[in-house]
Amino acid sequence: MDILVFKMQLFFLFLFIYLHFAESRLILRADGKTDTFNQFKRAFGGNPVEVPDCPGHDVKHITQLRDSFLRRPVFAFHIHVTPDTDRCSSDTNKQRNEVKIYGPSPDNLKGFQVHMHT
Repeated sequence: MDILVFKMQLFFLFLFIYLHFAESRLILRADGKTDTFNQFKRAFGGNPVEVPDCPGHDVKHITQLRDSFLRRPVFAFHIHVTPDTDRCSSDTNKQRNEVKIYGPSPDNLKGFQVHMHT
């Protein structure tokens, strides 16, 4: 096989793979203006942010701030030790913030199981 033909086939294979996966990615950028949770809701569907607090503990766990190095707004994820009320339990050894893809999320963001038949 001619090396040029092989390189072209390889190029088109990589291009196909890139285009296939490019449509299933999402880039969400902080804009420094829009409510952070509304941005996440619009991008990921439903209520995709899960924070470790019981109802009534009104702390914003994801905010936006201007990064001086990048010179643009970025998302800032905040966790705290006290009060640690993860899932309203007395187990105080967890700190987490989650942004999830789930049922209400757009299909192009969801993973799927591939069944291989042999």
